Amino acid sequence: DALIQSEKLNYKRDSAALLHSLGLFYSKFKEFDKALSYLNRSLAIRKELGLKNQIEWSKVGLGLIYWELGNYDNAIELMESAHSYFIKLGDTDGMDLNYNLGALYNSKGLYQKAFDNYEICLRIRKEKGNPDYISYPLSGLGWLYFQKQDYKNALKYLQEAYDICKEINLQGWGELLGISVLLSLTKKQLEMPFDDIDFITILNQSELIIYHIDNYNLYQLLENTSYLEA
Repeated sequence: DALIQSEKLNYKRDSAALLHSLGLFYSKFKEFDKALSYLNRSLAIRKELGLKNQIEWSKVGLGLIYWELGNYDNAIELMESAHSYFIKLGDTDGMDLNYNLGALYNSKGLYQKAFDNYEICLRIRKEKGNPDYISYPLSGLGWLYFQKQDYKNALKYLQEAYDICKEINLQGWGELLGISVLLSLTKKQLEMPFDDIDFITILNQSELIIYHIDNYNLYQLLENTSYLEA
């Protein structure tokens, strides 16, 4: 009987993990209804089994989808709940949700909270020493200063983020392009040259996936539409 119960328990745990993976898979393809369905089913099983760590990671997954859907209040509630849990646990990976929270608070217009979370994220990631992860909070801080029209401070963070992205060719999600546009717009406001950034080459990178850069910002910089042929 004990063996049968153990097998049932392991089956449920594995089923929850599979449902969670399916939820994340569908979220990548923007099929959010399916993603939410799978993640909620996974969360229900994990709650039934009392799997505390996995419950919190389910919340993170759901929070990411609500973020994509523009439901920032739900996303923040889930992320903050998971973040608090991981802080108490001392889980450094789980604690590093500050970037997500910074971006969410920025989307809500709560700029001081966004700034605080980006700063914490930058400190944590510098301690870990992984350069591609460091570029994200740097970009976030630069974007905050850009929005405030504090272009000198924006330049400081955006230049550092750009240097990292360029050095390691970070552009799987359009990172290099995004930071190049923001940096160039910042330099333009400061009446500084930015012709060292080759947008056509960046746009021609075959693996490039663009999510957050609109044609208008590129047009502002290039002053023509030839980049659309790239």
